[in-house]
Amino acid sequence: MSKSERDTLWERSLGTLPDTVFLNLMRNYLGQISTPFHKPQLIARLTTLFSNTQFLDRLFACITEWDARILTAAWLYGEVTQDELCALFVEDIPYIDIQQNVVNLEERLLLIPSCNQPEQRKTIITNPLLTDRLMAENVLSLPLLLGSSTTSTGSVKFTATLDHRLLRALFSLHIHEIVPSADKGQRYLRNPAILSIFTARPSELIALYLPMLERILIRLDVVKETGKETVLNIYRSKELFALEPYELQQLLFREFSKELLIFSHLNESKTGFSDFIGYFKTLMEAFDTVDASALRKILHISAAKGSFQIQRYRELVQLLIDMGIISQPFGTGPYYSINKSLRRYDADSANHNGRFTFTIDSDFTVTVSGEPRTKDGSDILHLICKVEKLDTICNYRLTRESYRHAIDNGCDLNTVIAYLEEMTGKRLPQHLRSALEHWNEESDSIRIYDGIAVAADERIGRLIEAIPALERHRIATICPGCFLFSRKNEHIWRQILSDASSVLLPQSVTEEAINHSNLPVLPLDVDMMDDKDATHSMMETLMGRFVTKSTGDLDFVDELKKKINLMHANKYDQEEMLARLDKRLILTSAQIAPPGMRSGPQSASGFDFQGKLNLIKATVASPNEMLELHVVTEEGDVKKLLVEAKELIGGNRDYTLRVSVLPEREEKIISADKIFLVRRLRRSVFFQ
Repeated sequence: MSKSERDTLWERSLGTLPDTVFLNLMRNYLGQISTPFHKPQLIARLTTLFSNTQFLDRLFACITEWDARILTAAWLYGEVTQDELCALFVEDIPYIDIQQNVVNLEERLLLIPSCNQPEQRKTIITNPLLTDRLMAENVLSLPLLLGSSTTSTGSVKFTATLDHRLLRALFSLHIHEIVPSADKGQRYLRNPAILSIFTARPSELIALYLPMLERILIRLDVVKETGKETVLNIYRSKELFALEPYELQQLLFREFSKELLIFSHLNESKTGFSDFIGYFKTLMEAFDTVDASALRKILHISAAKGSFQIQRYRELVQLLIDMGIISQPFGTGPYYSINKSLRRYDADSANHNGRFTFTIDSDFTVTVSGEPRTKDGSDILHLICKVEKLDTICNYRLTRESYRHAIDNGCDLNTVIAYLEEMTGKRLPQHLRSALEHWNEESDSIRIYDGIAVAADERIGRLIEAIPALERHRIATICPGCFLFSRKNEHIWRQILSDASSVLLPQSVTEEAINHSNLPVLPLDVDMMDDKDATHSMMETLMGRFVTKSTGDLDFVDELKKKINLMHANKYDQEEMLARLDKRLILTSAQIAPPGMRSGPQSASGFDFQGKLNLIKATVASPNEMLELHVVTEEGDVKKLLVEAKELIGGNRDYTLRVSVLPEREEKIISADKIFLVRRLRRSVFFQ
């Protein structure tokens, strides 16, 4: 962002503030201001102040470690609501402390309101005028926010349950078994006999994911429900298998996230899931390992980048583990690592790195580890063999019946032999070759087609054979000039043939109604962030360690305190100015002036029943204020609560208060005799 863009954003942000809020901020930083006032002129004066070196030195000298953590998180979010920012640290310190720290950063204008979000989503951003210096002085620090990269005892283990292997096994079941549709199909995939195939992971995990994967494939038109059965769309399955590992990973992650209802959408974004994965990997790759607290922060920030909110956090972490995106938890943290090895598939590397094996036993059992894909990306193992076991080493079986299914789905003898020889790296044994040739002869003795026969003259016949786009729709060549075409896709190949031959095609004899619905393309949004290189570079600049200023840098605070004590002001004004100094709202002598209003919290406690009641009444009527309640528990302890006051029931000493406890927003009814102290707090400086 250029300097002019930062200045414009700053000016627009301040310009959106209500007049009363704007005036109070200006009076704190610029001293006494008469009314009526001129907003642009005051903004220009404040901009000059925030460009003054002495003022900025003092502003930065007052930044604490917790200030730096919050500012780093806000910068990573980009635009964030106060609730989202506070929720990020709820496991680290009490919610009330972090909430009031955020309010203090708003008062100090280190955080300012965003002017780009809709009214219902009130967000804040880091002050754009200060971003460069925040980075230069390591105030924006990933190690401070997330912790240093930790070396922990324990082995890092990745287990990708949801990958090509699971897809291949499910495709094999569809081709070589009859998989029912609808609810019966879901029960079929939870059958113990089916679950026993998948020995690599616990059966309850497979029982969860396998039916879910089936629903996803139906939604993607890879599997089609036809009456009481399901049919695998071979062409669609090839498209899915042709995806690179990282592409398939992101596609499956998105679809499983929808099935598990992991996210809620803040707004519609076509690249939401890829933005989430891209930002998540970028943050994770900045560290070798992260603990559970850091992982939680990274996930929430990344979700915001994808315009999501996380609804089911535990399920999200488990899905990332089962997708092989992050490791299983290890060590005493527990700790997690990102999988950096998932890159573009390379057949040569896969077949020669020692991890790929493909053997065929004498009973035609195929044992495979790794990815059984040819150099041109072909993978037909599931077409020619039936899955028997899916583990680190997978077992498939080639039989007469499975070969027939392969022939029915478009394979031929030469393709099968070439595939098996490339996978094994040697010529097939004679007994296997003979068996395949015998099965092929049996298959060729009779062929039953369902399609549309097309009889053409010599010119059109040569044209049909020469057009590549017609090949996938041509089922077979019956004889020279006579072809069998797909009935389902007649409208597609008709148009291709008509355009190529410049011939008006006649209607087919006894033509039936044709389904004219085209398959949509696979809904991929797997391209990571357009600026991923710039993002990686930016993350590297955030790896510095924040160091708090020495006590000598804060000598000006004592000087300002002396000047306030020497002021001729009443007791309340003096107390208010000292309170502002403690909150680092007064940084220069020019700011020492009688305040127009109180900025600190108001409180009442003990036997001051009327004072407590008045504060509660005022807060119930003000949506921009909250209450800190010190409540006496049944055990006699005092519990501190931060609440939204919803309703005051009764108006005397026997009143009860209906509240929403933050951050969980749990509704509670609290009686007057349980409330020891009431403190009235501001929710936000900017938003009414």
